Amino acid sequence: MKKVLLVALMAVFTSSAFAQILTGKSAALVKENNNWSYVYLQYNAGSFSPDKGDSENFNAVSLGWNKNIRLTSSLPLYLETGLGLQFSFSSESESDKYYEVEENTFLMSVKVPVGVSYAFDIPNAPVAVIPTAGLDLRFNAVGTYKYEETDKYYDETDSETINLFDKDDMGGSDYTWNRFQIGAHIGVNARFWNKLLVGYAYQFDFSEISKKTHINQHNITIGYCF
Repeated sequence: MKKVLLVALMAVFTSSAFAQILTGKSAALVKENNNWSYVYLQYNAGSFSPDKGDSENFNAVSLGWNKNIRLTSSLPLYLETGLGLQFSFSSESESDKYYEVEENTFLMSVKVPVGVSYAFDIPNAPVAVIPTAGLDLRFNAVGTYKYEETDKYYDETDSETINLFDKDDMGGSDYTWNRFQIGAHIGVNARFWNKLLVGYAYQFDFSEISKKTHINQHNITIGYCF
């Protein structure tokens, strides 16, 4: 997946740059020397991936704000940073004629990207293609695991909620989740009419969420630029 994304981004860089050289034209985004920002809504499809065993998939929604700070007046090269809030959910259930079991995991994280982006204008079109790559800092603020078992015969339900960051709840430090993580992302955005932004990025962690377990996710973004 990482190699495919790198090849795709290289294709975007080379084709867009070649088109600009041929036409000598560029839209307002490249000519602007000002910084620009966007607020966004993001869908995250990810997994908790252990070194051994099966991965657990999750779905998430993120809300946030990113700012692009122009680094040079001669090139549309930007430093991109911001602040986001991500809500992740995963659930599993099993049932037979006697019992029903449901497991739910919830994670709320604060994330700060620090990366670079470069804006390529598409000639004679109101769109700029913006490849981006960088690091991601994440603080995991809330994490819970809820186990619920229902005895269908007696119509009784027992449940337990565990704090994923509490060593006593998790039964030892080897199983306790980490508050702080660092990872990276690589992707591409498209900015239409200097207002609407859509994009995709692949994000992967360097540090572990728990022992020998990492988070990987695909991010689809829609935003408003200003």
